[in-house]
Amino acid sequence: MTSGPAQRDRSQGNRRRAPTSTTAGAAWAWAWAWAWAWAWAWASAWASAWASASASASASASASASASASASASA
Repeated sequence: MTSGPAQRDRSQGNRRRAPTSTTAGAAWAWAWAWAWAWAWAWASAWASAWASASASASASASASASASASASASA
């Protein structure tokens, strides 16, 4: 086992390298969180648009059926 300056250099070297891996881990976590947030927002927007279009189509079909029934009844 080494001690003295060699041991001190090794421990300082480890300390100098640690922030790099911590920074890389933080960058990875940030990128992962950003990707999930973007995917969630995209899926939510599509679901909202789909629900809106579905409700609009349903209302349109209902109005069309109502108008058709009304026209048939008056004829």
